[in-house]
Amino acid sequence: MVERETKTKAYSKEGLTSGTKLDPAEKERCEVAQWLNDCLEKLNIQMDQFEAEIETLGGASKKKRKGGGGGGGNEDAIEEFNAHLAKHRDHVQKLETLLRMLDNETVKINQVRDGKMERVICLVTRVFSFHFCR
Repeated sequence: MVERETKTKAYSKEGLTSGTKLDPAEKERCEVAQWLNDCLEKLNIQMDQFEAEIETLGGASKKKRKGGGGGGGNEDAIEEFNAHLAKHRDHVQKLETLLRMLDNETVKINQVRDGKMERVICLVTRVFSFHFCR
């Protein structure tokens, strides 16, 4: 078996696919990192949506002020979106830190998967469900 592996040509189909094989621990680390990246992407999309909503409400309140009407409802909504935006930024920062810790192997995959980081996962889930259930 060892002799067979050394005889494999580097650019053959077999040789090219053999270099991409990962050990189970590395594969699991990649899966967790991909999940964290997906969470970050979703949070960033939501942050963009919040910022767009803030701009829309800000523009509408300026128009109402010019017309003489009050924009109190919009101001409350803008404050609410700003609060959610600040929370999302905090979550993004924590997830990016967790991702760096995973890359640097300062946190174990088991800690992320088995629940020691469950609060982060729960928090992200709550943030997603809040936005999509509104």
